[in-house]
This record gives sequence, structure tokens and C-alpha cells, in this order.
Amino acid sequence: MEQKVNVLIADDHYLVAKLLMNNLAQEKNMKVVGLAKDGQETVDMLSEFDVDVLLLDIDMPKIDGIQILRDIRTKDDVMKVIMLTNHTEGWIVKKAMQIGANGYLTKFAEADEVRDAINTVLTGETYFCKLSFQNLMKKITQPSAKYDQKTSGIALDEDNQDNGVVDRSQFHANFQHLTIREKQVLKMIMEEQTTREISEHLYISTRTVETHRKNVLQKLGVKNTVSLIKVVLEADLIEN
Repeated sequence: MEQKVNVLIADDHYLVAKLLMNNLAQEKNMKVVGLAKDGQETVDMLSEFDVDVLLLDIDMPKIDGIQILRDIRTKDDVMKVIMLTNHTEGWIVKKAMQIGANGYLTKFAEADEVRDAINTVLTGETYFCKLSFQNLMKKITQPSAKYDQKTSGIALDEDNQDNGVVDRSQFHANFQHLTIREKQVLKMIMEEQTTREISEHLYISTRTVETHRKNVLQKLGVKNTVSLIKVVLEADLIEN
């Protein structure tokens, strides 16, 4: 018999937590071990239960979710923590991921997306709902950038060779070697524009776009866009 994944839901909005619990109860491989209505109760339940995945609200009475996450990561790097919140501002997403969150969802997430997020983080990947991902990219690039506000998810693979500590000074130096055109292409890549969209916007061929993309990744020392995002975060290029 397959062992079930123990999930703890920490949210001071009871109806939200109860609905989420009922939805997850339909999943054969998941078991909700408790509903915590505030930060202190979350801490108590984490001591009481063997928790595999914590769905953690940020705004809670007594102890907020960011502090709980920070405390968890001082002693536990195995438990998966998915932030479940109304806050999708880029700087908050950045802070949570830097402290050690494994995923980021809005409270508007459908039951299927919550399930997918849980299953994704259990494989060692990081899960962003699309809105939080876009706001994070918006913070990385220009504050005025506009994004589609849909909420389908994007999973980012953590198991790649660029997962180590970044030499910030070296990365900044590499970044300065990008040409103006390469920086333009980089910005549009981070905005999730396709090769064709970049081509049409900059009035260059798709082959030239791919050449710029290859040069950007090579100069910054990463293999793909996912690795690029991780390196940018670790190099702390996002303003606080």
C-alpha cells in the first residue's frame, strides 16, 4: 500500500482551509493531518505531527508565515513548504524563496493546481503559480513591465548544476559584458516572450534571436532560462 503524504494546512481563514482540506481528501496519496488557524498553532502541530508538506499562509495571528518558514529552515531542510497567500508582490515572492520556500501559490488556486504543486515539490522541483512567477520576473526586470494575469503554474527544476552558490561579483562582471541588444533579448526572455515575439518586436530574424539567446546564456555561464532565473536570484540582482 502506497504511503500517503502528510499535509498540514496553516491558514487563519477557516473556510479557505476547510475547503482545501476537503479537496485534498479526494487525493488517494494525500492525508491532511491538521488545520492550524494561527502561527503558534502551526508551530505546535509541526511538533506533534510528521509533516511532509506544509501549506503556509503569510498573514497569520501570533506568528507570521515568513517567520515560521525562517524557523523551520534553521532545523529542517527536508519538509516541503508551499506558501499559500494573497500576497504575490515580487519582493515577497523573492523573500520567501530565498528563505527556503519550495513553492508559491495564491489562495485563488484551483484544487488541481494545489495538488500539482504538492506533487511537484515532492519531486525536488520548485513550483510557482504563474502570477507569482510573473511578478517575480517583473521585479527582476523593469517595474513597468506588463504581464498576463492568468494562474496556470510553472515548475522550475532545482536539480541542475547551477544550483550552487553564485559568485556575485563574477556574475555582475559577466552581466556587464552583455551587449545592449543581448540585454534587450534577456529582458524579453524573462518576460516569457517567445522567439517569434522577440523577433517581431526587435525587427530581427528568429535565427538572430536564438544567437543572442545562446550568447547571453554562455556569457552568464548558465544552460537555460530556468538556471538563469536561479542565478539572478542568488546573485541578488533584485532590489529590495
